[in-house]
Amino acid sequence: MKRAAIEAARFRFSSENAVSVTPRARAAAAALLAEAAPYRDRDVAIARCTAMQIREQATFARDPLPALGDRMTREAFYQEFRARGGVVIGDSAPPPPPFKDRVVVPGNPIARASDYIALLRDLAAIDPREALKQFDLDEASYVEVAKSWTAAMEADPTIAQTIAAGLAKR
Repeated sequence: MKRAAIEAARFRFSSENAVSVTPRARAAAAALLAEAAPYRDRDVAIARCTAMQIREQATFARDPLPALGDRMTREAFYQEFRARGGVVIGDSAPPPPPFKDRVVVPGNPIARASDYIALLRDLAAIDPREALKQFDLDEASYVEVAKSWTAAMEADPTIAQTIAAGLAKR
């Protein structure tokens, strides 16, 4: 258990690619070294070794860890792997379904799938009040829009696929 925890603490998010050892990993290493001192179990000893490596890298980095770039998507990895002569066993992922704009909730202020997608994008990118104002909605009318779209998606699962395809399209 301690081995998994210390290895998980070494994980770096994309925002931490420029950091050789994250504060999270330093704290986990210090905590493990302090609490696991009296134990002589093999797994604990291996976890202590990993914690000491983390502490060493953070304190005496003579050989800095390589800088990490952005992670690749699975499909990008397979494409690069195939370009280098590799063979991927199994079927490749199916292409995303094409986006087909349609009226999903007739009589609603946001009736078309493209309008709903635009609203979702605006809500994620700008102040929610500004996003709602662009669609002539207030908080109460947005709740009604959200309820009707939720009911439509529960009744027809293809609507969620249409929205996902529209969000993936840029």
